[in-house]
Amino acid sequence: MQSEAKPKLLRRLPVKKRFEGTFERPWTFPYFLSLRLTHGFETLYNRFYNQTGVSCMEYRAKSSQIEKLRTSCVVCPVFSSKKMSPTALALDNVTGGYVSAIIKKESFLSKSAETKLLFPPEGGIERIILVGMGKEKDLDLAQFNKSISAAWRELSKTGAKDVTFLLSDCINKHLSLDTIARNLVLAIEDLRYSYDVYKSKEPASASEKVKQITAHYSDRKNITTAEEGLKIGQIIANAQKCTKDLGNCPPNDCTPSTLADLAKSLDKNSNLIKTTVLEEKDMKALGMGALLSVTRGSTEKAKLICIEYIPPKSKNRKPIVFVGKGITFDTGGLDMKPRPTSLGMKFDMLGAATVYSLMKSLVDLECPFPVVGVMACSENCVGPDATKPGSIVKTMKGITVEITNTDAEGRLVLCDALTYVERYQPDCVIDMATLTGGVIVALGDVASGLMSNHAGLQKEIELASQKTNDFVWTLPTWPIFKEKLVTKAADIRNENGLPSSVLAGAFLSHFTEEYPWAHLDIAGTAFTNDRQATGRPIHLLIEFLHKRMTSK
Repeated sequence: MQSEAKPKLLRRLPVKKRFEGTFERPWTFPYFLSLRLTHGFETLYNRFYNQTGVSCMEYRAKSSQIEKLRTSCVVCPVFSSKKMSPTALALDNVTGGYVSAIIKKESFLSKSAETKLLFPPEGGIERIILVGMGKEKDLDLAQFNKSISAAWRELSKTGAKDVTFLLSDCINKHLSLDTIARNLVLAIEDLRYSYDVYKSKEPASASEKVKQITAHYSDRKNITTAEEGLKIGQIIANAQKCTKDLGNCPPNDCTPSTLADLAKSLDKNSNLIKTTVLEEKDMKALGMGALLSVTRGSTEKAKLICIEYIPPKSKNRKPIVFVGKGITFDTGGLDMKPRPTSLGMKFDMLGAATVYSLMKSLVDLECPFPVVGVMACSENCVGPDATKPGSIVKTMKGITVEITNTDAEGRLVLCDALTYVERYQPDCVIDMATLTGGVIVALGDVASGLMSNHAGLQKEIELASQKTNDFVWTLPTWPIFKEKLVTKAADIRNENGLPSSVLAGAFLSHFTEEYPWAHLDIAGTAFTNDRQATGRPIHLLIEFLHKRMTSK
């Protein structure tokens, strides 16, 4: 993984000091951020500006004989068949039959995610965690992740400083070597994540004892592939963590200006990245009437943030473009949301957060082709100048829109952003947005809704979804849905009275006719019912990029 020059960490300050906004080394903290400092933003700054890896955790791949292992803990997968796997047998021989005796005595059935902590009487292995994987022929990615998570929860109860996962027996037709290594990292880092930057006391996770995780394989030929899988896993986990942090940040700190400031930091840390921020006057000059109609009720200024990643020898290639909805708080406007719903509306910027985190990961990913990320950021608030239902605005495309619902604002900021990206002459455009409640009714929290005007691009995303278990479900793009948006007052309306994900996609399709386009409605998958960001669909998108990187 490439490392970049980065500023030193700010030391953690007592709560009283954090509120004062003064520091012994003020040059380590940008002036524009210190002006609006709150007690958690100092730590948030450290998480975004100073972290290039997932955490202080070290991951490595290793091949050796089981009897030569010297470690605080070994995690051994055990299948439910009566015959022990080769790795389990080797571990049993090292412990003088101890493992098989315990399995028989304790009636360890090797059910999915069942665990058993053992303390071998002798040898260089201090602890063994047996983890049930179910039937060997049925082991897939979902089962693997579930079992690794169970093993980590058991491990976290111990004082182990390092752990070795014996993974050779997990390779099968469903799970390739690199997939196992990648998802080992992702399963562990998902459990390790916590959002505690606004806590006044030091988080308990700071005392975590495990510092090194080893992916062990019996065949030395597997190590190079495993190391690549671990590397990609750490890049994805880092991007997921960044997305979660932004989503979980409270809306009084995470504003369009905050996202713009963070984006500007990217091109200061890498000469491969260029960031441009369009202000409201710039958007007005371009005719972005739809986007600007959303921000009228807020004192926060809208930002259209454009991040360009241009690696060497790629200037003549068409870029892949990602566009994200960045409504940092959504009241619904004058068509106001009820209270239970409004509590989760800080997450309405997770499309933009995904774009930021994705762009931040490209240098480490060593992506060989150009990528552009566009974040359409605004608040949708109630104010004296808020857009009234029934207003008609003109988009950058020249299409007029009757705003029949001010709470259908996401498509309004996206349509001008999707028109703006035509200037990049993109290879393809993928937008992502927490766009509709309708997609939650249809797909729940399992799958994101996918709509596309290009069969090849749609297939690529579906395949990436299947490999990552970051599921999507393709929704129809029939012409009749466009017809339902026709209105007598303007060219189209932004809603016809139904909270429909397909109608939202149909609206966006008016603005994407110049390039291959896919739309991901992540309203049900980007955050949970208990108001925690999930980091989806980062894994899906990095797999999409990685597949293109490795395809001839």
